[in-house]
Order: sequence, then structure tokens, then C-alpha cells
Amino acid sequence: MSLECLEEGCEKKAHSRGLCTTHYARIRRTPDFEPMPRLKKQEAKPAADSIEDSGTEEIEKITKISSRLASAKQELETELAAVKVRHRAKIEAHIAELRGIINKKE
Repeated sequence: MSLECLEEGCEKKAHSRGLCTTHYARIRRTPDFEPMPRLKKQEAKPAADSIEDSGTEEIEKITKISSRLASAKQELETELAAVKVRHRAKIEAHIAELRGIINKKE
């Protein structure tokens, strides 16, 4: 179960002592910093989204990323095929040039 930052209005995930990284770092930078006591799980406020909602969101994110990766893979494969064709044409041109040189010497 993920927890939200205890700072009023902040919905970021709690990182340390019930605060997100931003708010914890801000408190640590103050001249009169005193370490905060550790919170018990029941004292921390639960994240706004339920586990099911966050699970669904994560699945949607993963699906989108997977789709983008598949598209990128297809683009790279197409580009690779084009490069192979270009290089093959250059190699064949060099071979033909070398054959012409060899034929002249004979």
C-alpha cells in the first residue's frame, strides 16, 4: 500500500518519515531541522487511489509503453532493411568496379 505525503495538498508518494522527497528535503534544509519521528503505518494517510485503481493505471501505462516500443522496433527494422539495401548496392558497385579493373589488366 503506497502512502501519500503528509504535507497538506501534496499527493506525491511518501518517501521518508511520511513526506515526499521534495518536502523532506525542504525540511532538512531549514536551519532548525530536527529529525522527525518515524510514523506507524496507521498514522500515515493512505494514497488517494485504491490499489485496484493504481493497478489499472499501471497496466494502462505499461500497455502504452509496450505499444510505443513495438512501433519503435518496427521503425528500426524498416530503417535497418533500408540500410542493408543501400550497403548492398554500394558493395555490388565496388565489386563491379574491381572486376572492371581486373579485366583491364588481363
